[in-house]
Amino acid sequence: MNNENVLDFVAHWAKEMIASGANIERVSIGVAHLFHRFGYKEISIDLLTTKVELSIKTQDGTYLDRHLAIPAARINLERIRRLNRLSYRIVNEDIDDKEYAGLLEEAANS
Repeated sequence: MNNENVLDFVAHWAKEMIASGANIERVSIGVAHLFHRFGYKEISIDLLTTKVELSIKTQDGTYLDRHLAIPAARINLERIRRLNRLSYRIVNEDIDDKEYAGLLEEAANS
């Protein structure tokens, strides 16, 4: 997956987690694990209940970032569980690049 797609995927995963009522610290840890899985070592994570701001340094030395607003959270424990399971799967398995968007959509639409 290219740099832009990884950044989009991780930012939207974090947004869905927070919008579902997940703990900010837990989401931050998950974001770090996902970025490390994709080979990014220099990352910046800034999460609040109202926003996601992520930055990565690519292998060619450029910086990319994403800023997403988060709607008011509605606690949905099942959705959090599915999104968590997705992050664990990504960290532990090889997944075809074309599957990521569908997997995120499926996990978020519980």
